[in-house]
Amino acid sequence: MTNHSTANQSKHNKLFKAATLFWLVLVVAIVFGYSLGKDMALRDNARDAAAAQR
Repeated sequence: MTNHSTANQSKHNKLFKAATLFWLVLVVAIVFGYSLGKDMALRDNARDAAAAQR
């Protein structure tokens, strides 16, 4: 019985770690993507403003 319980805890622990890693990677990707998109938009807007002044 103890061996079965330990196996379930091990599976649960691995699943929890995998889910945590998934969410961490997802959050990092969202933050990085937002930052990159914002930077690209600012550059695009600056380029358009410079072209409009000519």
